[in-house]
Amino acid sequence: MTMFQLWAIENRLPLDLEHLFTETNVEWFVETGMTHLGEHTQSCYRSALRRIGRTVTKKAPWTPEPKRKKRTTLADPYARLDLAWLWEICLTQRSEVRRRAGVATMALCHGAGLAGAEFSVLLGSSIEMIDGVAVVHIPGDHARDVPVLPQYADELVRLSLDYWDRPMFSDRTPSRNWTANVLAQLEFPTGAPRLVPSRLRTTWMVELSTAGVRISELQHFAGVKTMTGWEDFSKFVPRRDDSVLRRLIGGVR
Repeated sequence: MTMFQLWAIENRLPLDLEHLFTETNVEWFVETGMTHLGEHTQSCYRSALRRIGRTVTKKAPWTPEPKRKKRTTLADPYARLDLAWLWEICLTQRSEVRRRAGVATMALCHGAGLAGAEFSVLLGSSIEMIDGVAVVHIPGDHARDVPVLPQYADELVRLSLDYWDRPMFSDRTPSRNWTANVLAQLEFPTGAPRLVPSRLRTTWMVELSTAGVRISELQHFAGVKTMTGWEDFSKFVPRRDDSVLRRLIGGVR
């Protein structure tokens, strides 16, 4: 701020706050009085002076600060060992009600990438074997057919036959937070990771992308038009070796 005041004196500007701290003066100062500083430092000074100006003036016109958009972040994917542990936990629940909820969650969220509002009400009749692959027929606004990861196919088909005309997840009437409440009844050993549908879905996205599924295909299977949180998702997809990419892009086999 002292640098700003000295610059104002050199340029014979009035020093009262209302006339000194204007948007025009701040931008003029950044352009002419801070040329010896780096871009990052200039940006920090500009932000600080604009913030001070809005605070200490009542009449000076300031452009409203742009509203920052809240960035949606994706839940981190599970490690492979944690997934295997969760699957074993779900398969060995002591009651059919708990086992059913756990298996449906793992098979539909990690196996087919379904969101919470989709997997919790899906009927058993929505599962079909096509070309030897278990496929989930998802109705509604985001209707689509999603192949299931092979490790879940047998259990999911078995579950679908047991609950052909009922939701595979639970017989409880859907209500606020009911999916979380059903999952809260599952029994987990000490130290086990939490079973979170959104994390299972992110893990599925990473696995499909790593396996070579294209972005347009992944968007279709996920039932979304835009890849919200793309910058968060991409950091989990391992980058291939430079030599592999050179051969791939350059057409060398």
